[in-house]
Amino acid sequence: MKTVSIISSKGGVGKTMISVSLIDYVARRGKKVVAVDADVNAPNLAKWFDNITNWDTEEDIKIFPLPRKYEKCKDIKILCDGKVLPVEYEKRGSAFLVKGYTPSFGDYEIDFVYGDIFQGQTGSGKVVEGTLKLSENGDYDLRVIDTAPGTGYPVLTAINHSDYVIAVTEPTQLGSQDLIKLIGVIGDRDYGVFVNKAGYNDEVLHQIKEFSGDRYLGSLDYDPSILSSLEQHVPPLSNMRNGDLENFLELVLKRILPED
Repeated sequence: MKTVSIISSKGGVGKTMISVSLIDYVARRGKKVVAVDADVNAPNLAKWFDNITNWDTEEDIKIFPLPRKYEKCKDIKILCDGKVLPVEYEKRGSAFLVKGYTPSFGDYEIDFVYGDIFQGQTGSGKVVEGTLKLSENGDYDLRVIDTAPGTGYPVLTAINHSDYVIAVTEPTQLGSQDLIKLIGVIGDRDYGVFVNKAGYNDEVLHQIKEFSGDRYLGSLDYDPSILSSLEQHVPPLSNMRNGDLENFLELVLKRILPED
């Protein structure tokens, strides 16, 4: 199984739209795909797939409680003075799985996993780890991970489980600066860069292209049909006539599954 993560420095850039498009595009080509929503604080990937609400499996995600519950050496080790502390792992969230889901707009099946942390709780990185674990038990060609925005521990967790990373940004000065941060977080993983809302600033778009070099995967102008697709709970390609997104997806497919 190959794994690709889609990341962005902030919300609203188009990260989930790219995730949905890639999942749909690869699945339509007969590949076995597991879709993972690892944005555990605000999971919304399922909204693009008929707004899935029925799940086959729910697993508790428990973590070692934070040190605020204990004192002195008890904060550091489960074993203290040779005695086992009365530690109970705390449930911080859940991971959900549906297997063999056939969307209303396609003739393929995908497995779908998403994680959800309890409101107001900490430990989102551990909830992401538990979510990814639930997505590992299957004979898949590709796992697509829609991450949380930002560069924190939850995103690093997804990247560390990935073979390829797609950094999604916008052609603004802030987007250009944030792209540098994203690439720093990616580290030694293979990656590509995609620019959404490309028509906003041609000068910055050119700068991003120059900076990215052969990592540049493509761009997409603002398209109102994307919002319509979300409202209809279907992938963007169902409504789009612009071929730029499809060209990008074909390029990504060749990079992550080169035998095809």
